[in-house]
Amino acid sequence: MNFIKKVPCRKYRHGIFEDAEDLMIEERNYPAEIGGRKINFKILPEYIEQFLYGYMFVNFMIEGREDVLSLDICADRAVAVLKNTPELPGDIDMVSACFGSPEFPGALEPLNDVFRIIPSEITENTTSFLNKGVYFPETGGTHLAALFEKNQMFAFYEDIGRHNAVDKIIGHMLLNDINPEGKSLYTTGRISSEIVKKAVRARIPAVISRSAVTCAALNAAIKYGLTLIGFSRGQRFNIYTEGRP
Repeated sequence: MNFIKKVPCRKYRHGIFEDAEDLMIEERNYPAEIGGRKINFKILPEYIEQFLYGYMFVNFMIEGREDVLSLDICADRAVAVLKNTPELPGDIDMVSACFGSPEFPGALEPLNDVFRIIPSEITENTTSFLNKGVYFPETGGTHLAALFEKNQMFAFYEDIGRHNAVDKIIGHMLLNDINPEGKSLYTTGRISSEIVKKAVRARIPAVISRSAVTCAALNAAIKYGLTLIGFSRGQRFNIYTEGRP
């Protein structure tokens, strides 16, 4: 499925306007019914199964695959029947895969897996996962996320939203029974407190981004004992926490 559109534009370069074309990523509405509630996602509609499992897990709708009685996925919608009915704030439209509330919907426990920082691994992994982007090199309009243990990449996903890409990683872990111990989550997006809490929920001990870290993310990382690294670019990065709650 092609999510890249060619669009007309006017470009300004060195004092000159010219008619041109540009490539643009096309986000799409994807409606889903989860536990009887309708949610409309703005998403790159590929790897929907991984996305929905990740979304349901990080939002405490399920604790594992066994809590999903059935999941029917079509090109234009999905329906998930759950063992327990989740508490949701009515039918909602989602720009990304988090409720947008300052309160996470469930209780989190501090991590007890201290991540070992090896600079060469972080710089090499950052380069490796950035080079795997399919849509970003052409459009600059997507976020990337990857799961590593040392230099081994276990999963990689790309989406219009950083939350969506992270949820696909977590859904991949759930569907493939991947042990989070020693793993690290790489993202191109800004690390917010929600991203930190999603990593904690999945028991991933480290989050690494080429972008910035917010103060709320830093406070959450300190609280839950997560290693937090930002501005991982080339041969440099900033360490904000080192997994000591």
